Amino acid sequence: MSPVAESGGPPEMPTAIPKVFGIINVVYACLGMFMGVLSVGMMFAMKALMTEVGGEVKEASLFVEAFDELMVYSYIDAGLKVVLGLILLVAGVGLLKKKLWGQKMSLFWAVARIVAAGVMTVVTLGPTREFQEKVGQMDGGQQEQFQQMAQGVGSVMGVVFIAVYPVLCLIFLTKKKVKDRLV
Repeated sequence: MSPVAESGGPPEMPTAIPKVFGIINVVYACLGMFMGVLSVGMMFAMKALMTEVGGEVKEASLFVEAFDELMVYSYIDAGLKVVLGLILLVAGVGLLKKKLWGQKMSLFWAVARIVAAGVMTVVTLGPTREFQEKVGQMDGGQQEQFQQMAQGVGSVMGVVFIAVYPVLCLIFLTKKKVKDRLV
């Protein structure tokens, strides 16, 4: 009788995590960059509309003045979205090609995205509050408290919503079986 070879069970199946996250990275990156550019376009359109109406409505000039101060932060945010989108796009392609650098770049993007969202939220709190105060002056300040509360809740929820996918990347792409399958 010959000795029976030990069986370690069925062979380990390759994980689909890099492919799934690679596809999501590419889609998420394209949407993020598109939304960043679209937001700047919408800001220009809104400013043009308010400037056009400005000759007819006195409050419109107050709105445009307050809006100009806030636009700088929108440009910075859009620029961040494009840069982070390009990083995520390249990382997604790397994951689809099963490259370890794609995983590392995805993890870098995840941390950078969470930090950028938090920093932008904190940095824009003051200018957004000032914008809302100036807009509140147009309606006599009747809804100022509600607007401040809505801004706070919206800011926190915005960061939470933005952080969902980066956190999922950090959880799934750091698994040993994912790293072991990448070259």
